[in-house]
Amino acid sequence: SRLEDALALAARGDLSHAMEAERALADRCGDPFIRVHARVAEADALAAFGSVEKVIALYETALIECQILPAPRLIPRVLHHMGECCTRAGFPARADDLLDQAVQAYRALSDRRGEASALMGVGNAAFLRGDPEPAVACYEQAAELQRHAGLSRSLVLTLANLGEAELARNETAG
Repeated sequence: SRLEDALALAARGDLSHAMEAERALADRCGDPFIRVHARVAEADALAAFGSVEKVIALYETALIECQILPAPRLIPRVLHHMGECCTRAGFPARADDLLDQAVQAYRALSDRRGEASALMGVGNAAFLRGDPEPAVACYEQAAELQRHAGLSRSLVLTLANLGEAELARNETAG
């Protein structure tokens, strides 16, 4: 079957061909929700090593599709991941806008795990551009959400980032 072919390609590490096979399969099935999930999965997979511009374009298309369908639970994830790609690509204003939208969208869905993760993205973007003050604030908010949600593994990373941002803030202040 086509699905087994796509899985075999992925297992061999041939990600680009596996993604093409998955996209073709999703397009043929005719279900718009499966198509948008396939597009988001492709962008997520390529984000690790693909062309940032191509990944952002995939996320932009997926975002439009999510809004048309509508697929409200997928929208914050797309905004969040696209924002992180923009951070890596050196588009700080766009990254901030997308990540702020992701925080608000997760909050509207009462998705505390997603909200905390998006706040981490906002904090990381601020820290990477050399602005530790907002990074500290975002990491503190994320840590609070993670504590209340019992997300201990995520909390460890957040606290490490918070410590690093506080150290940077103290170095710039004194």
